[in-house]
Amino acid sequence: MRSHFHDTRLTIQAFLFASLLIFGHVLATSSAPLESVRPLSEINFLSLIWLAFTVIELADMGSTTLAPCRHVPDEEDGQKTPIEGEAPQGCGTNSVLFLCRTEIELALGLVFTVVWGAYWREAFLVFSSHTPGLSGKMAIMLSISYFSILAGLLALSAQAFGSIVLHLGRNGLQALRQGDVLGAKTGQWAVQGVIRLEDEEASDVATGAVEKMYS
Repeated sequence: MRSHFHDTRLTIQAFLFASLLIFGHVLATSSAPLESVRPLSEINFLSLIWLAFTVIELADMGSTTLAPCRHVPDEEDGQKTPIEGEAPQGCGTNSVLFLCRTEIELALGLVFTVVWGAYWREAFLVFSSHTPGLSGKMAIMLSISYFSILAGLLALSAQAFGSIVLHLGRNGLQALRQGDVLGAKTGQWAVQGVIRLEDEEASDVATGAVEKMYS
């Protein structure tokens, strides 16, 4: 059983990155007034930087589809420790999370969504001032690039919030204290939930085997 949270999120991020590049091309070739182009250019640049560094941080931690560390009780002191040889790169106490932390990524995503939405007038001014004579398909592509950015930002936030709500619905509010949501990598709760389910299934199988042996 595998969680597709990170695969879906990476697809949305790629879509958003492409939309930002298209919109940047629109700004570079637009004849709109400078006072309209400048703030949009700054927002576009900051959005690209945020998205790029988030993906770089994920890549530095290791594959985004790898599960976090499994833990087993230590035989000596009973403390939970990672299973040797199963901890993927980027899990454990040495991991450095900043842009990929759930609360930070969600907060920045909402901030960028609000800012992009606030500059819709400037965006339409840029489109209306674009060099005439473009083909119909090109004009349509340019006109929807702005909405694609908003759609990508909203999709990232909606996916994370929706997954958190489902996670809390299955595990209750005490799941917030398990460290899978706040302070953890975005989406870790989804992978951790799969691990717990697999561990429970393995435990049930082992219990059933023992019962058959002594029955």
